[in-house]
Amino acid sequence: MENSGQPPFGSGQPAAAAQPVAMNSPNKSTSLGVKLFFWFSVGLIFIASAAAVADWAARNIEMTRLLTAIEASENQMKIAQDEIASEIPDDPDESDLKRNQDLKATAAAGRDEVATAGAEVASLTFLPWHDELITAQGTYLAHNQAWVDYLADGAADPATMFDGQDNIEPTWIRAETEVRQAVPVFAWPTMSARVNTIFSDTETGGAVVPAIYRPANSVSVPLG
Repeated sequence: MENSGQPPFGSGQPAAAAQPVAMNSPNKSTSLGVKLFFWFSVGLIFIASAAAVADWAARNIEMTRLLTAIEASENQMKIAQDEIASEIPDDPDESDLKRNQDLKATAAAGRDEVATAGAEVASLTFLPWHDELITAQGTYLAHNQAWVDYLADGAADPATMFDGQDNIEPTWIRAETEVRQAVPVFAWPTMSARVNTIFSDTETGGAVVPAIYRPANSVSVPLG
C-alpha cells in the first residue's frame, strides 16, 4: 500500500495546537485609571464636605456656649446694679456710715459673683483655628474684668461707683464688635437674636445711680 504522507488514523500523534498570545489591552488600562481617579476624587470631595460640616457644627456649638456664659455674666452685672441701686437711700440725710457699709457689702458680693461668671467664660475652649471665637472670648473677658475692678473699687470706697465708668464702656463696645464678628455663617436659629438681646440698647450694665448722688457734670449712659 502506498504511503500517502499523512499519519495513519489513530497513530497517537496529536496535531500541533495554536497557542494564544497574551496581550494587555491599552483601552482596558486607560479605563481602569479613569475609574480609580474618579473614585479618588469622589472620596476627597466627601472628606472635604464632611470636614466642612463638622467645622460649621463645632463653630455653632462653641458660639452657643460662649453666648450662654456671656448671658450669665451679664445677668450677674444686672443683679449687682439693681442691688446697688436698692442700697442707695431715698433720703440724702441718712447716715453716710450706714450707707457706705451697705454699699460696700453689696459691691463686694457683686464683685465675687461677676468674677465667678467671668471665670466660666474663661474656662471655655475653642478649636485653635477658630480665631474669631477666641478673640470674642478675650474681649468679653476684658469687659467682665472692668466690671470686677469697678465693683472692687466700690467695695473699698462706695463713692468711686458714682464717679463714672470710663473703663467699662470701651470694653463693652469692643466686646460687641468681636462677638458679632464671631457669629458663624449660617448660624443656628435664634443665635443672632441672642446676640442682639445681649447688646441691645435697653440692656444697661452701668450702675443705676440717682442724680442726687452723681457728680453735677456726669452723664448717665447705657453700658454693658
